[in-house]
Amino acid sequence: MKEPHVIFKTDQNQVNGNGGCNGFGGQYELKAPNRIKIDRLVSTQMACPALDIENQFTKALTEADNYYVNGDTLIINKARMAPLARFVAVYMK
Repeated sequence: MKEPHVIFKTDQNQVNGNGGCNGFGGQYELKAPNRIKIDRLVSTQMACPALDIENQFTKALTEADNYYVNGDTLIINKARMAPLARFVAVYMK
């Protein structure tokens, strides 16, 4: 099992990552102020032991409509509800 992660590629507005077992990719769009839309996610379809958690992970990405950054942490939200997910930056080598 891999560590769940998400990577936003700013030069092409692409998002990709891994939910723990399956890889995924798609598109994202940013609009002011702090609006985000992540869609067209496609994923590999391997059978995984923690598929429920993985599905919640990708669902949080596609349901998010706004975000904010606090230091190295990206928080994605839907409307004014509690945060859907928090991501802490890990700088790639």
